[in-house]
Amino acid sequence: MGGAAGFVAGGFLPLKLRAAEMPRVTEDDPVAQSLKYVHDATRSDRQDERQFCHNCLYFKGTQSTPWAPCNIFPGKAVNTNGWCNVWTKKT
Repeated sequence: MGGAAGFVAGGFLPLKLRAAEMPRVTEDDPVAQSLKYVHDATRSDRQDERQFCHNCLYFKGTQSTPWAPCNIFPGKAVNTNGWCNVWTKKT
């Protein structure tokens, strides 16, 4: 098996496809609660209204990616418009 089919069969799916299949972090998850994670940053305790998951260093998607992996929540996807208190500006 070669080419793109080999990558898919071998488990090397593109990030967007894998993120769509990942479980989503829930707001009642104990880790999410401890970090004050919310799916909608406008409901958060953030100090700067420009802070969203999509512009955080730990978010592995783009603003146009509705849900994507986050290094803070291994194995789970977070909402692009979410926020938690670990937010760090993406450079």
